[in-house]
Amino acid sequence: MTERLLEILSANVPIHIVRIEEMLGHAPTKDQREIRREIKRLRLLGWPIYSGPDGYQLDGTKVTETIASMRRRAKDMINTANILETLTAKHQIGLPL
Repeated sequence: MTERLLEILSANVPIHIVRIEEMLGHAPTKDQREIRREIKRLRLLGWPIYSGPDGYQLDGTKVTETIASMRRRAKDMINTANILETLTAKHQIGLPL
């Protein structure tokens, strides 16, 4: 799957994950978990895979947009976790605030 996925991502345009599933011959799934895991694995190996509103693409020039987006999402999640932790510490966990 890895070689074929890299070939698909090397196209000149971003490709939506549902289309990637079709091109790989996978049955459509609700969350495309397997492909997302493979994309994550490829990124951890250093492949500059861009993701945007139109889909995924192997693109070293656009990947900085993906990195910035990942950092924003991670920061938002940490901030939300901190607020939740603070609020639950002030109240008994499981009770409405």
